[in-house]
Amino acid sequence: MREYFSLLTFISYLSHRNIIKYCDRPFSSSEEMDEVIIENHNKVVGPNDLFYFLGDLSFQLDVARKAIPRMNGKWYFIFGNHDKKLRGGIRDQVTWYGDQKVIKVNGTKITLSHFPMRAWDGSFHGHLHFYGHEHGTIAPTQGSLDVGIDNAYRILGEYRPFSLEEASDLAKNGLKRQEDVINNYVKSIHEAEGTLCLTKAEQEDMSLEEAITHAQQIAGAEEISSACKNNHKQLAEWLEELRRKRFDDLQRSTRRC
Repeated sequence: MREYFSLLTFISYLSHRNIIKYCDRPFSSSEEMDEVIIENHNKVVGPNDLFYFLGDLSFQLDVARKAIPRMNGKWYFIFGNHDKKLRGGIRDQVTWYGDQKVIKVNGTKITLSHFPMRAWDGSFHGHLHFYGHEHGTIAPTQGSLDVGIDNAYRILGEYRPFSLEEASDLAKNGLKRQEDVINNYVKSIHEAEGTLCLTKAEQEDMSLEEAITHAQQIAGAEEISSACKNNHKQLAEWLEELRRKRFDDLQRSTRRC
């Protein structure tokens, strides 16, 4: 028996197809997207595995009730802000449901919620936090991980759940790895745009402040696509969050001294 974590956010959009556009998912239709995600889920999650779902399955109860039996695992269902009609209507299909859950694995507490937290139970003592809602759009912080499938696609290359081992490793040790994924993603946008691209060497030589300035400049440029502008605006916000975190860590270290 293994444990998996995910926020799917796909069934809810059978009648709201813009999720493909909003999250830039490479599917031609919501039907194609749903089938790929269900297939990917069942490839990694077995019937007896524990599956912690972190919210936003469906706007509609009947759609959710059809979806859950198609997907493997013993479901621990944390409600998202789009699951209002599901409360009380799926209790016979899931093992547990609620708004937040704390589990303990090998002595490590893991706080599970739909929305991300800045601090959680034991966050300064090596305990972890997995969340959804953000579709991979906020900066990663040490000890936490967005386990939604959009973030899985960026990090793992597939729309599928994270295993406990994958999620724990990324949350504990993967802040740098998550940053690398973001940088590689933006670098691919650079290469597609051409003239404003940075070489890998130039990226590596940049200070954090220079990288923020560069991302802000590209976000404001007129001669590039809106997709590139939006991605660099997002990158600048992520880097600003990283700079704030490093300052906070330095302040804490100074106080300890």
